[in-house]
Amino acid sequence: MQSNICTAIDETSSFSSSFSLAEVRISKTTANKRKPMLAVNAYDFQMKNYNKAKTIKFWRCAHRNCSALLHANLNEEFVRFSRNIADHSHLQNPATLEIRTLREKMRQLAEHEVRKDLLAGETLATLPNILNLADTSTTSTTSTSATLTSTTSATTTTTTTTTTTTTTTTTATTTTTTTTT
Repeated sequence: MQSNICTAIDETSSFSSSFSLAEVRISKTTANKRKPMLAVNAYDFQMKNYNKAKTIKFWRCAHRNCSALLHANLNEEFVRFSRNIADHSHLQNPATLEIRTLREKMRQLAEHEVRKDLLAGETLATLPNILNLADTSTTSTTSTSATLTSTTSATTTTTTTTTTTTTTTTTATTTTTTTTT
């Protein structure tokens, strides 16, 4: 989440000239449906539309009954309010920004974990079984010892193997060794 702090002159303010400068804190966030939102001074704004030249974005307050509008440039930097700064028909709610950012972080973590698990599942499906990998490494060492002991007797090779998979492999190796002898 990015936070921009800027001092803006509100030309449409109905307050006295001593209150012409206002600090505006803008944070970018997303709505539940992943649409962009701005949190300005603890008020949430949703994108409404552009001006005719497409140089300014108009943002409306996320509260349905509120008529507050915000003008921002294309980089979501504050330009001005369309009316008064305090023209909202409801109170500020600073907790909503924290809730939205927390929810978005949780969503991103969940998506990342699901993608990681899916990738691991696809990778494991294409690779041989981990147990077979361990058997394959012992097969190469036992097949070497099997060829050495197969010259003496074929029964010794069968008794030295411990698993059925390596026994099959060793037997095949012993058979080829026996035929050559």
